[in-house]
Amino acid sequence: MIKVLFEDKDIIVVNKPSNMPSQRDFSRTFDMESAVLEHVGTKPFVIHRLDRHVEGPVVLAKSKKAAKKLNEQLIESGFIKRYKAVVLIEDTNKLVLNNKEYLIHYLSKEKSVAKVITVDEYRKLNVENQKRFKKAKLNYVCIKEMTYGTLKIALLDIELITGRFHQIRSQMKAVGLKILGDPKYGIKQLENISFESISLQCVLLGFIHPITNKNIKFISEHHREGFKLFE
Repeated sequence: MIKVLFEDKDIIVVNKPSNMPSQRDFSRTFDMESAVLEHVGTKPFVIHRLDRHVEGPVVLAKSKKAAKKLNEQLIESGFIKRYKAVVLIEDTNKLVLNNKEYLIHYLSKEKSVAKVITVDEYRKLNVENQKRFKKAKLNYVCIKEMTYGTLKIALLDIELITGRFHQIRSQMKAVGLKILGDPKYGIKQLENISFESISLQCVLLGFIHPITNKNIKFISEHHREGFKLFE
């Protein structure tokens, strides 16, 4: 079963658990789309996705009309998507509490990994190679910082502006802020503690209902592993 946060005749919003793919993949693990199909009885329209390891609210459409309007809204960056993450602060990175930082990179999906390059690196590419990359934008605020043994870690509030493949995880790594528990881009062990689940979660999803035109938001926070260090 999957937790339903909201449902009407046009859309359904569910809380996707961690370690569940948004759609069927090579692992053939039971996925979010299949779970919603079982619940509503018809194949839903997937509008956006969360990485397999990431938990949080996701909206799916029940009709082509709702799907079309939600997709248009998503393309125009009309969705509000907020995340929280616990990161290791590398020596080269200095965070300022409550100061909003903006990140702009260019990302390319290369097999199962996101390749991140800077704006300057992108400009130096020829036109053909530029086509492989898409602009990736987000902003983040350090809301808490602490020392753990000899290391420094921080709790970030992240607003995702674009939705690229492994965007938050790869962009954070690119600026020296590796996410705890991330098996691909982050760090799995902090001093003597191993983190089995990723310390990244979608905590807020907001959008305009495709039929009623009402602004709606869904908040869903989870307190596990890395996040417990800041409780």
